[in-house]
Amino acid sequence: MSEPIKYLLLIFATIFLAAGVYIFQPISAGVEALSKTTPCSQPLSYTIGDIDTRFSITQDELEEAVKKAAGVWNSGADTILLAAQKGEPLQDDITIQLVYDDRQERTDREIRFREQIRSQQIRLDNQQINHDRKRELFDQRSREYQAFAEKTSDQLDELNEWINEKNDSGGFTGTDLEQFTQRKKEVEKAQEKVRLKQQELDVLARSINTEMDELNEKFEVHNKLIDQYNEEFAGDLRFAKATYQKTSAGGVVTVNQFMNEKELILILAHELGHALGVSHLGQPKAVMYSLMGGQQINPVVQLTQSDIEAVMQLCN
Repeated sequence: MSEPIKYLLLIFATIFLAAGVYIFQPISAGVEALSKTTPCSQPLSYTIGDIDTRFSITQDELEEAVKKAAGVWNSGADTILLAAQKGEPLQDDITIQLVYDDRQERTDREIRFREQIRSQQIRLDNQQINHDRKRELFDQRSREYQAFAEKTSDQLDELNEWINEKNDSGGFTGTDLEQFTQRKKEVEKAQEKVRLKQQELDVLARSINTEMDELNEKFEVHNKLIDQYNEEFAGDLRFAKATYQKTSAGGVVTVNQFMNEKELILILAHELGHALGVSHLGQPKAVMYSLMGGQQINPVVQLTQSDIEAVMQLCN
């Protein structure tokens, strides 16, 4: 019988959602001038500006994201603070544009890296499932083999006991020899079957051990890939993903980087908050907090009471 199969427990950790802390760009000095107006007196209009084609987003998708971001403030304040401009842009409109730079290039690399890890993890999980099924088959056949081997051993013991009894009583008589020949043949046939089952188990065990070694090597490569991801993307990512700047023609929200739709909506909601005149808040869960990571974004981005109170103070 081959040596027992040994398993290695591989534990690895990926850092996806908590890959780092992102900081919002501090508001520009121009916001102070805008904050002197009352945002509740009339809706602040916004319009979509240029979209760098290197972003994986259409104008319709961006318009929908901005609509949701504006809705965060409109729903939270229970009044229309932000509205899409109908027709040609006006002097006081907020223009929202997407400008691609090295920050989004880095994010795109990270997205591709994540997809590589995810795809590889799926393949490994499927291989692990198949390996576990083979292990279960081995265990089942091992139990069957053990039961059959014990039954065969009992048959042999019974035959030997019967032979001893016959020898003690003077030897074989009548049909004893024929019976002995038949029983011996049955035991030998069972022993051969035990031997074949053992060979089958040995072959299956070697296959499982080889597969286990290959799987462990693949997990090791996978873990190194995760380590590489963590080293490259899970560090201190304190860079601005978007900015708001007051201009003579209104204001401009420039988004340079986002990972996915929900993050884009959160970024837009934050910068639109600056456009309304709200400064950074000290509550980590607030949309207007200077760092991302603690805000409520599932199932949708939501204002905190601090956000609502801050904008309503500007309305009064």
